[in-house]
Amino acid sequence: MKSSPAIPPSVAAQVLDLRRNLDRYLRDALRDHRLSSICKNGLEPMYGDLSEFVRRKGKRIRPLLFLLTYRTLNEGRGVSKADLIQTAAALELFHAFILVHDDVIDRSDARRGRPTLHKLVEGRVGFIKERARTGINISIVMGDLLFALACETILKTKLPSDRKESVLAEFLDCVADTGVGEIYDILHSGREINRVSMEEIRHTYYLKTTKYTFECPIVLGAKMSGASSECINELRCFAFPVGLAFQIQNDLIEFEKAELSGKSLIDDLFEGKKTLLLRYAYDRVGTVDRLFLQTCFDAKRLTPEAVQRIRHLVIQSGAFRDLQRQVNSLFDDAFKALEKSGFTRQQQRDLKAVLHYLRDTTLGKS
Repeated sequence: MKSSPAIPPSVAAQVLDLRRNLDRYLRDALRDHRLSSICKNGLEPMYGDLSEFVRRKGKRIRPLLFLLTYRTLNEGRGVSKADLIQTAAALELFHAFILVHDDVIDRSDARRGRPTLHKLVEGRVGFIKERARTGINISIVMGDLLFALACETILKTKLPSDRKESVLAEFLDCVADTGVGEIYDILHSGREINRVSMEEIRHTYYLKTTKYTFECPIVLGAKMSGASSECINELRCFAFPVGLAFQIQNDLIEFEKAELSGKSLIDDLFEGKKTLLLRYAYDRVGTVDRLFLQTCFDAKRLTPEAVQRIRHLVIQSGAFRDLQRQVNSLFDDAFKALEKSGFTRQQQRDLKAVLHYLRDTTLGKS
């Protein structure tokens, strides 16, 4: 990877301050919400699990991008700190909603070093029939509650009605795109790898990840700052290559982790995940190796030898190297989009610093 410039201490200090405020808000909001008082008759522990799940230590990319973009572009619109933190919290609540449902879809048992929500609930329901299914069903509904909380959090801000409507419309547009991306991801998992094109994978990445992780928070921050429509369109052009670069780089990091444990790579194969890394490798190997890779996608169990062969094919095919180059090219595209934009030099420098900070400090962490 290309080296990045030193992160300004001011950015790190801002991030630390914003994290503290956000975590404090989430703690108090979940503790004081009316749900905590109506979850009685044995539901208290489950609500406690939901609160703990949301508050687990995570990257907080989305709220941080939103808040830092607002601070970079603020044109004196006078949004209160409380309204900013509330809107940022809504993004984190929506992210938690996505994680709850993703863990069910992927049949995951752990999230951020702790049991997933459906496993926690399973342990709370006692000795009843179909405990695992009950845990899944309840966690799906609890995830829906998080989505409702996210919308409610935005609605409860004291923003002027026109700005609140604009923020909520952008947020809901993002929700819809993310849902469609999830559907595509599920459908691709059931198809043979040669029937899922790289363009389809990129489009799924955009809808499922880029839109709500990068574009939506950045655009919301710009809208809160009073930025013009032209400025917001320029930010969308900046966010698109950034989001794709982050997703690909995250795939590469997960593959490197698999060099040590093999777990992530095996999980992707068992779930039928069609990542760009595996698709690139598939296109670059011979007929026999292609049949082998497809067999691995269909297998219910992989031997250590098979996993080792997959790793070898990914490296020898040049897929890993080519995608590393693509990541750097995408970041270059994003920076060029900024330089051609109408932002001031200082705003360009600040946005680049935010991006470098996120790239250097968040990728590869749980």
